[in-house]
Amino acid sequence: MKGIAVDAELMEVEKISDHAILILPKTLEDVRPWMEEIIQLKSEGYRNFILNLSDKDWLASKEIATIMWTFKDLSASGQRLSLIVDSPTLLKTFQTTMLDKMVSIVESKDEALAELE
Repeated sequence: MKGIAVDAELMEVEKISDHAILILPKTLEDVRPWMEEIIQLKSEGYRNFILNLSDKDWLASKEIATIMWTFKDLSASGQRLSLIVDSPTLLKTFQTTMLDKMVSIVESKDEALAELE
């Protein structure tokens, strides 16, 4: 697992087969490292991406926008995205923004991996 400095915390990346799992920290001031990591992982040949949001209770609007950018970017090139969400508040955010209709949302890494097989 690789750690990428994002503000005061680390965003971790776990690579399993052609799956890349980005574990986002509780606070995220700057989304650029996240976007740069997605671009890098795509260039390395990863096809399935999982954003693990289980440490987060809420998302800033720039994080929601980055999830939308990630989904659109991956979809345009035939790649897939799944989100791990275990916070009821965060799930409600995705339902309110209707992102739950666009992106697969699951409760665990095992579910996400199975969904993307």
